[in-house]
Amino acid sequence: MSANLQIGGLASGINTQEIITKILESYRRPVERLNQNKQLLEWKQADYREINGLLLSFSTGSALALKLESTFKAKTTVSGNEQAVSATAGAQAANGTYMIKVDALAAIATNISTGAISSDPGNKIDPALSLASQKEKFAAYPAHPEYFTGSFSFNLTTAGSDGQPVTKSFTINPNNDSLNIILNRINNSLPLTAFYDSSADKVSLATTKTGDYLSGQEIQFAGDGFLAQVLNLSQANEQGGTDGQATINGLDVQVKNNSYTAGYVTFNFKNTTAAPVTVTVGPDTDKVVESVKTFVEDYNALLEKINGETRERYNRNYPPLTEEQKKQMTEEEIKKWEVNSRNGLLANDLLLEKVVSDLRTALTSSVNGLSGSFNHLSQVGITTGNWNEYGKLYFNENQFRAALAADQESVTALFTNNSDNYAQEGVGERLYTAANQAISRLVVQAGAANQTLTMDTSNLGQQIYFLNQRIFRLEERLAVKEEQLWRQFAAMEELVNMYNNQSNWLAQQVVNMQNQTGQGSS
Repeated sequence: MSANLQIGGLASGINTQEIITKILESYRRPVERLNQNKQLLEWKQADYREINGLLLSFSTGSALALKLESTFKAKTTVSGNEQAVSATAGAQAANGTYMIKVDALAAIATNISTGAISSDPGNKIDPALSLASQKEKFAAYPAHPEYFTGSFSFNLTTAGSDGQPVTKSFTINPNNDSLNIILNRINNSLPLTAFYDSSADKVSLATTKTGDYLSGQEIQFAGDGFLAQVLNLSQANEQGGTDGQATINGLDVQVKNNSYTAGYVTFNFKNTTAAPVTVTVGPDTDKVVESVKTFVEDYNALLEKINGETRERYNRNYPPLTEEQKKQMTEEEIKKWEVNSRNGLLANDLLLEKVVSDLRTALTSSVNGLSGSFNHLSQVGITTGNWNEYGKLYFNENQFRAALAADQESVTALFTNNSDNYAQEGVGERLYTAANQAISRLVVQAGAANQTLTMDTSNLGQQIYFLNQRIFRLEERLAVKEEQLWRQFAAMEELVNMYNNQSNWLAQQVVNMQNQTGQGSS
């Protein structure tokens, strides 16, 4: 019982709730301390996970790019006529010049009704209504009543995604199906585009890809069926469905999709040309520079975040607030307090300091065993700042461009060399490995950055779990104690009531005796 607890005389005016609350305060303090410790661990875990998320982004982004040869051997292409020929080149493409002449573009196959499908140009069919409901409007009626009175079928064939023929059968109920429904079924079943043009009163069929795949027409159907007799389509009326023809450095090529790849260079044909178009493939220095510049920026941002966490001082004057304390503060006051409470939770953290140390070692150590001109980042324009900048990188773009121009292979090897010997590993390889090892250690310590599992087996997760168990047990004891106090006070109230009743009875007896004595005297 606290020293400032004052209980008045045992009477009906006792505030039992207040007394019990004050008695329980001393029992609640251990629970509050455990909750505060739990809050600190949860904040610390969240901070670890935030850093782990940044490490993951860094690892899968600029750090990954730094270990790939394709990053440093990026290619650019320049076409003498972009309106006719464009090109893209992979990292393996050889530098050089190509002469491209496009004689013909690959075309889709199209087939349009040879004539109007309505009998009266002034009263055309409605493609949204069923065939049977407007049979008189079709030019094919009454010559072909079979398409307007009962179910019928037709087949349609075209090339599939693999270039092989694909045939689909369509069963039509003229009482329910409209022209739009029929054409939509074709669109959904085959790589074709089918539609009705109301202004021309004709139906159009077209393949969705260019090129000549099938023997004969690219859109095939019976000459005596619904498509021919009602929609006035004729296989003889098909246009296009042809391959493209081009010449590349004197080599005649045939293409089906207006694209051709040779030597890791993909040429895209857009228009025919009267004369050859020059396409030049060369190193994309700007892209390489941009990749390295992005890496330096990402690395510095990551380093600044980690160094900021480890070098911030922890202020013990701002422990986590209890629920009772929060009730006495405004939202703004709570936010400001918690900012101070969270500061410095990772101060001098050995785990994070190792992350920084490993990353810096990966960058600042020479790469042994290389045969080219460069074996250290400082030789290609990437250096660290002063000691009080804690490993911040600086990028000299001019020096890096000069290094690329002088010995691109050596620059590439400096970053990407693959070896089982750490001393011979490229900087990108080392950095990628260091980042992923750091991620693994942080997962063990605090869980994954985006972890959603109910059971957290990380070190901090287990500590939080056991704290929750202790809090639960203490709160159970607190509930038992509170119930015990209520029972004791209830018993006390019963005694007080009993004593009050006895006192009242005695007082009444005294009054009665006095009254009797007074009557006898008179």
